[in-house]
Amino acid sequence: MKLFKHFLKVSILLLLAISCTKDDTSEPTENIQKEYELIKTNFAELSKKEEFIKTSSLLSRHISVNSGFLKKSPLEDVNGFTIDSTQINKISAKGYTSYTFAILRDKSDENSFENLLVEIIEGKEEPRVSVIKYKYNKDTDGLAVVETYFVDYKTGARMGIGDCYVLTFVTEKQCPCAGHWPGQSCSCQSGPSSSTSHMFICSASGSGGGGGGGYINYPSNPTPIRGPAPGTSVPNTVPVHGDNVNVGRRLFLASLSPEQRTWLAGKRPEAVYRSIFNFLISNNFSTPSSLFAKEAIDAMMRGGEVDFTYRIIKDPTFENNPCLNNVYTQLGNAPTFQNYLQNFDGDFSVANLKFSASGNLADFNNDPATNAQTLTPLTSNLIEIQFNTNNLNRPSLEVARTMIHEMIHAEIYRKMLSCTNVPHVNFHNYSQQQWVTYINNLQSNFPGIYDYYIRWAVGNNNPGAQQHEQMAQHYINIIIQTLKQFDNNSQSDDVYKSLAWEGLMGTGPFNESTGLPANPTIAWNHIPLAERLAIRAVRQNYLNNNTNSPCQ
Repeated sequence: MKLFKHFLKVSILLLLAISCTKDDTSEPTENIQKEYELIKTNFAELSKKEEFIKTSSLLSRHISVNSGFLKKSPLEDVNGFTIDSTQINKISAKGYTSYTFAILRDKSDENSFENLLVEIIEGKEEPRVSVIKYKYNKDTDGLAVVETYFVDYKTGARMGIGDCYVLTFVTEKQCPCAGHWPGQSCSCQSGPSSSTSHMFICSASGSGGGGGGGYINYPSNPTPIRGPAPGTSVPNTVPVHGDNVNVGRRLFLASLSPEQRTWLAGKRPEAVYRSIFNFLISNNFSTPSSLFAKEAIDAMMRGGEVDFTYRIIKDPTFENNPCLNNVYTQLGNAPTFQNYLQNFDGDFSVANLKFSASGNLADFNNDPATNAQTLTPLTSNLIEIQFNTNNLNRPSLEVARTMIHEMIHAEIYRKMLSCTNVPHVNFHNYSQQQWVTYINNLQSNFPGIYDYYIRWAVGNNNPGAQQHEQMAQHYINIIIQTLKQFDNNSQSDDVYKSLAWEGLMGTGPFNESTGLPANPTIAWNHIPLAERLAIRAVRQNYLNNNTNSPCQ
């Protein structure tokens, strides 16, 4: 049976430039009638309702509820927040309607949250708008009001009124039985009534809850800020607050650029929206997952493709390149590709990868011989592999070799990232403690990478140096076997071996008589002369015999 909810009724004093402190009293309230209707909705749904269109016309020029929390209004600019209209609690009663929105800020405390309350009152020409900040106590599952104030919805300025007003809100509680109106206790559970009132005492100075000196007694017959008389069960608001999911969701939305919000609010398929937030929820809105999601949104905005299961982003420059995309697809996409490589390295993962392409040689240090590069993750944990589209006039098998080669670079970076406490490997920005933690974790978890790092990376500004040394010594067979699976073992073993060595022989011009570059890797240097020359000859023959079948 679907879980229904009942509500804990709480009365709070809404103050204008004065503060409040709490004086707890409790009174059970039973047999509550249906005096109002509560609907949990969003702007997209409400915009289909005629009555909302009428009332929202009062607000649309001043409050950006009609734009899906995207367009900044004076109210938002002055108060430094953004209105999230994707979650709205609507309360309807005779002569009264209220809309409660979440408020997003760039920086937010996970133990508190804010709402914007917009009230449409019969007989009033203008809506009444207030901001309420709640503090969430996870241990007691209760709410306390930290700050409240009215605002001028046209200018955004705070409004000061020298009197005390009462505001009623109800908070949600899980109830396993059905048939309850907000404020009623669960009939299927024992315990006290869920309708508990909290009385507040006004302070003559200050603003917000908590209060200072000069307390006065709260009036026995408080004046409500709306139509229904005191003693009715009609609340002003049901807070849009919540659990870690809602907090994480609000913080993530607040971190997006206006362009990203615009796209996310309406220019994407519904399934994409669900995929993004299912991914974030499953990863507890962690910093790495949020960074990946924002990169994914950027790629999809430009026509790219994202696999959230394997954390793969295909930038449109890659996705729309037939050669690169076909090779990637033939390799079996992310899961099959990963399975290939895990046959030889059980820890291998294709997670947190972005594939892109460029024909601008400046992106490759003006080196026309560079087929691709794996960018060092200096700003996030997303590892980008960038392909040089000028060098795709090669056989598909050769392009696949490049892709596998770069994937191994990415895997080494992934393992390095797993040893840090920060989402990047920009060592120059590490503190002493971060550096010590990284080195200790690398030595403990990946002693092979640690060994090559100490021997080759210290004092070397080229991060690929130690990786090529390690790959030449330990990954040649992995590349050979994956290439065989790529094209159903249609070439000789010598061809696969010659292709696997490409990029792992070293750097600099080659001496054709020795088969050695100016700066050979140790593994290539240790191969006997005759074998080195034979490997290079086989590769050149393969390329010469396949000039009529370029990948692009």
